[in-house]
Amino acid sequence: MSIFPASYVDGRTALRRWVTATLQQDGILLSDAEGRALAKWPWAEIVALEDESARGPIRLARGAARLTVEARGFAGALYAAAPILRPPSATRRLRRAALAIAASLAAVAAVWWSLPRLTLLLVALIPLSAEERLGDRAFKGLGVTVCENAAGQAALDRLTARLTEHANLRFHAKAVVAQFDLFGGEKIVNAFALPGGRIVVLRGLITQAESADEVAGVLGHELTHVIKRHPLRRMMEEAGLGVLFETLLGYNTTSDAGSLVAELSFTRAEEREADEGGIELLKQAGISTQGFATFFKRLASKSLGEPPALLNTHPATAERIAAAEAAAVPGTSPALSSTDWNALKHICDGTPVPGGEKPR
Repeated sequence: MSIFPASYVDGRTALRRWVTATLQQDGILLSDAEGRALAKWPWAEIVALEDESARGPIRLARGAARLTVEARGFAGALYAAAPILRPPSATRRLRRAALAIAASLAAVAAVWWSLPRLTLLLVALIPLSAEERLGDRAFKGLGVTVCENAAGQAALDRLTARLTEHANLRFHAKAVVAQFDLFGGEKIVNAFALPGGRIVVLRGLITQAESADEVAGVLGHELTHVIKRHPLRRMMEEAGLGVLFETLLGYNTTSDAGSLVAELSFTRAEEREADEGGIELLKQAGISTQGFATFFKRLASKSLGEPPALLNTHPATAERIAAAEAAAVPGTSPALSSTDWNALKHICDGTPVPGGEKPR
């Protein structure tokens, strides 16, 4: 039995008193200066708060009560009587830290692995009407000017309707031709899909296309993205639950949805799925799929250094061209009549280009 001087706070008041701490087989007995027992602390109820080496002080707790012992030799006697209170060695602390890090990494990996599945579940919760509203708001934030020639828009609408006639769309597909409001923005060759059926075909793509079949191939690709709800899925993964709350409850949680969508890029699997779906839409509509491959091939051959945006933002260009060529079949008729194709080619004639140039 070992006895040591100590200071004691009973936890009911802030009064600190000097006591003796007697280490017994079943715990610590605290006594006052006259030897009267004040409290008995069972080992199972004691927590070591701080250990500043074997020379002390040692601070112990039992509930709100505190016991501080600075006497030399107390640490050794305490750990001999109650090994469970002995602090872990450096090796044990390192092992615990390593286990904690490993557990954290495993948790992150589990979340990362499950994120695509979780995203699919969340996307399924969003009504199509809410997705359309999100797409409309994203479009307004893009910073583009729409080419509003009526004859050209009517031709684009007819092409969109032809491509989606057999697609069993659950929403209204809305395609427009536009240009970015920046110098040279009218020359960007690209097209992209927004949530809820919004398709934006950039002016540079219309300028570079040599046939309506080429535009139809790109449009079919983007339509497949929205049919599969790829844009909403990308937004969900980028902005998280904010998109879900915004679309379901109407909260404005994504402050710049337009910029967010513009920066999103689809996965290789999604791009491959959109290519395959676009080719299928062309076949269903009786439009030759050769134009889809021809357009990409011509763009790739024309590019010097950096490829056009339409190729640069879509992975595996050579693979996509080869797949489109392999699937190419003749169509029953051109994607648009010569009159409609001419109208679509000139849809932006009345739209000023950025930088003060005259419309062309």
